Amino acid sequence: MKRNLVWTILLLATLLLGQPATAKEKDKRDKNDTCSNADLVGDWGTTMTGTITNPATGVASPFAAVNKATYDAAGNYWGTQTRNVGGNASHATFQGVYTLNPDCTGTKTTKSYDPTTGALLNTVTQDFVLTNNASELSEVFTSNILPNGVSVPSVVTGHSQKLFSDEDRDHDCR
Repeated sequence: MKRNLVWTILLLATLLLGQPATAKEKDKRDKNDTCSNADLVGDWGTTMTGTITNPATGVASPFAAVNKATYDAAGNYWGTQTRNVGGNASHATFQGVYTLNPDCTGTKTTKSYDPTTGALLNTVTQDFVLTNNASELSEVFTSNILPNGVSVPSVVTGHSQKLFSDEDRDHDCR
């Protein structure tokens, strides 16, 4: 009887220890993993805050925005934005291109347009980094240029989160 009990315990221990890692453990990135464009594919929600300085007057105004963007694997993204500069809210559409490095840092160039007229509003470049298992993106403006070529002094940061994982697509808000 003792012999069967010992064999049963050894068999159970072998089975339990031989089980594959849980899904949560599999999803965690190893510190040696690299990022690829596939990590950005999908829909993202962004909040941005900072200061925009009027180049003509030198007056700095608070800036805030919320975006919904869609990224593809070819290095493109597009979306909509509601922005507020100094208390004046407006809407914009945008499209851009990105480059993602294997170390999870990258750059983006975004062109924003008036959704009614289609007129170019500005072109912004940003540096960014993917964090939290590539489910979050933090960014900072590195330039903000008006259509006439005038540089707009800006101190703006943004934080994005992936809206839905592939498993949660049935909850999509489109």
